[in-house]
Amino acid sequence: MVLTPGGRPKSVNGRLTMAARLKKDTEKAVLALKACEMFHLAGDETLLRLANASGFLELPAGQMLYWEGDDPGPMHILVTGQLSIERINELDRAVSITLRHPPDVVGELSVLEGVPRTADARATEPTVLLEVPARAILDAIEADHGLARGLISLLSRKLRESISHKIMLQWKVPRRLTSALLDSARHGHERVEGQGVLLLEKLTQDELAFRINCTREHVNQAMKQFRDEGLVTVKAGRY
Repeated sequence: MVLTPGGRPKSVNGRLTMAARLKKDTEKAVLALKACEMFHLAGDETLLRLANASGFLELPAGQMLYWEGDDPGPMHILVTGQLSIERINELDRAVSITLRHPPDVVGELSVLEGVPRTADARATEPTVLLEVPARAILDAIEADHGLARGLISLLSRKLRESISHKIMLQWKVPRRLTSALLDSARHGHERVEGQGVLLLEKLTQDELAFRINCTREHVNQAMKQFRDEGLVTVKAGRY
């Protein structure tokens, strides 16, 4: 692993990585773009130009896509896997602002404004992303009004999510934990007859504490309350 002068692993943004590599596949790139809400109104020619300029990036679990403060770079679309978007809080502890799942977009603000990355982005599981160069995106937005409208829609949704997250951090831990579990269920679960739903994501109490900005002890207390009330059970390490 290569470290920065400050002792942090280099991110993909700096192109000094553990196992990241770009792969070209224009047909799959077009499909990845079409799956993303930002590109729903974009023309076929725009999609093809962007696909030809793009490549697929593979990240192992734990790999940083970029750190807060990294130079502006390309935009990424999640194809498989999951990214945690993180910031350092006043206690100098990394806190998960939100999770991104396919076909979410990350890095669009850095592309639009040409400013350093405003948060960390970390793969929480093996993840594949479509990397779209900033210049290609900017040129496409100028030429395709449908893409511009799709971008406005994307930014509007993310603003609403940011407001919701700030409100969530004011809740007591049991309510925050409930929100995190429901969010995980929305992105993958299987029904167990007579028992409810089983999350596909395997979550530790440390990970849950990280996501809702509290201690593991607080999560443990809330989980005990949920189990005592018959709301949550654990099966093979999954809720």
